[in-house]
Amino acid sequence: MQTILTYSANTEIARELVTAGRMLGSATALALDEAATGDLAATGANVLCFEGAGVIPADTAALAKVIALAVHKASATVVLLGSDRRGKELAGRVAAELDAGCLSDVKGISLESDTIVCTRLSYGGATIATEVVTSPIQVIAVSPMAFEMAEDGAPGAISTFGGDVVATVAVVGERAKVSEGVDVKAAEVIVAIGEGVEEASVAQADKLAQLLGGVLACSKPTATDRKLLSEERVIGLSGAITKPNLALVIGISGQAQFSVGIRDAKTIISINTDKNAGMNRMSDYFLVEDSGKAIAELCEKLA
Repeated sequence: MQTILTYSANTEIARELVTAGRMLGSATALALDEAATGDLAATGANVLCFEGAGVIPADTAALAKVIALAVHKASATVVLLGSDRRGKELAGRVAAELDAGCLSDVKGISLESDTIVCTRLSYGGATIATEVVTSPIQVIAVSPMAFEMAEDGAPGAISTFGGDVVATVAVVGERAKVSEGVDVKAAEVIVAIGEGVEEASVAQADKLAQLLGGVLACSKPTATDRKLLSEERVIGLSGAITKPNLALVIGISGQAQFSVGIRDAKTIISINTDKNAGMNRMSDYFLVEDSGKAIAELCEKLA
């Protein structure tokens, strides 16, 4: 049975990777601190804790070297990482350290005749590509929420290892990040707005989300360019990958950067003035209407 090394600084993603690792072989989780070690060991996974000082998750250059050491320590043939913002960069660095093939944004993994087969979205989410890594060591970055989080069970074994890894990032100070406390990934209902929604309609869109028992989210330009909402609410490759029961997508064209974050919703409803918008084609239902008018009428009906 091959050993699968898993790592993510995000606790939830780390537990998802343990689940994925167990599908392929024996999962060994890498941890950098005592808290992560205890949390991962509680899932029953074996845990390798790095004893070197000064390496932090933000230091992807040094962390890639730590992961390479852990691969050799555990005799691992597969490295599973989270395909979030930092994880994608880390995957490339780890692959370079190990001279390994690499895939990112993997949505599904299966073992077929001892070959690991990965599925990824292609052509803006319009189709699914099936790919394999043929190098002796494989680095696979898995999309968040692709697997269920491993639950607690009989504690796994904990071992430590060290190595000569020099940190390339030094923390000179810390400042608390201002947060709205919005968890778009966990929402069962999402109202997502984009470039087609005027600023005057944003407050009413938020009201609509509340009336539906959900949260307000957005495309990246709505947050980063227009500054109408915080980046915590961004959906897509640069934000959250979601799986709500209902996604009401308003004024969003449906570019790949956004659609990959919403395509797994159980029901998608799109509202757009353009009947040929890509978002309409991937929706279960769509309405060709002015966004401001549609939002106002929906709020009136639901109030």
